[in-house]
Amino acid sequence: SVATSWPTAAAYASCRFIRACSRSRTIASSTPPSRSTGSSARNDSIAEAHYLLGLVYRDTQEIDPAIKSLEQALRIAPALTAAREELADLYRSRGRYGEEMDQLRALAAVDDTVGRRITLALGEARRDQFDAAIGMLGQVALEGPQDSRVQMALGRVHLLRAERGGDAASVQRALEILERALGGLLAFDVLQIRQRIGILGEGGLRAPERLQALEVINEREQVRRRQN
Repeated sequence: SVATSWPTAAAYASCRFIRACSRSRTIASSTPPSRSTGSSARNDSIAEAHYLLGLVYRDTQEIDPAIKSLEQALRIAPALTAAREELADLYRSRGRYGEEMDQLRALAAVDDTVGRRITLALGEARRDQFDAAIGMLGQVALEGPQDSRVQMALGRVHLLRAERGGDAASVQRALEILERALGGLLAFDVLQIRQRIGILGEGGLRAPERLQALEVINEREQVRRRQN
């Protein structure tokens, strides 16, 4: 069918593009030094081709080939930010959090924005470095205390800590932070927290603690609805 043949055709087209670029690079290697600018442009095209092929593999759920293509793109053009972002996402999807952090650090080094630093802190949390993540977010909060993104990220870190370690205090802390950031919990966040508390099971929060936490969430959600 057309739906199943399109990814194959797209991948084939991308492969042809890479081979064409590779031939251009071979030819460029014999050109005089004055042509270096043109050679650099060709290298950029080759890197972009590997990046595009990585996207095709990603979209067809061929994650390992996608990772290899994106890695190759960055070997050729380390400044290709889009490829680095995609590679970080794919490393995360594979649970390769250390390699994800390498990419996130590289991105933050050239783009030291609040968003990048928040992403970096969440990356630390995913590899169970919760104190480091909280410390990083605390520093960002000092520089921008009114930025709700920081508080939302902090709440996510505490939820993740609760999910990984069954820490009841982290659940309560997360609720407090999220409520302060949102001015009242939104329905989506309430649902997510309910799901995460349920994931903890008997090995995490004890049943009375889970019930108490859920009662608090329900009360806050009812207050929000009345206010709206």
